[in-house]
Amino acid sequence: MLQIFRNGNATGSRTFDYATQVFCKSYAARGYVVANTDYRFGWNPALPTEPQRAASLMKAAYRGIQDVKAAIRFLRMDYENGNTYGIDTSRIIICGQGTGGWIATCLNSVDKLSELQLPKFLDANCYPFN
Repeated sequence: MLQIFRNGNATGSRTFDYATQVFCKSYAARGYVVANTDYRFGWNPALPTEPQRAASLMKAAYRGIQDVKAAIRFLRMDYENGNTYGIDTSRIIICGQGTGGWIATCLNSVDKLSELQLPKFLDANCYPFN
């Protein structure tokens, strides 16, 4: 079995992430329209300092939020132009696991990168486990 390792886990790809595929197939079997999408990666855990790694993670998460918003715009545009996929745009649900779950949680509450770049995330003195 092929395994893709990202950030220390065998997850992160819509193509190779078995848990995500099962989750999506389960919803599709119940009649939901499912879009299993990828988002941009970008966290660099090899940066030399904790603040740099934290900033890198926040930027990567924000890019993921942007990518999910782009997917939603695409589906709404399709709805307006014939609704190829048969989507009810009043019932869009976003979910994920790991970073995908965090992106889903923050999707409607984060509009600017600055909303993620809070001192408590970026200041090395705020980490209790240094």
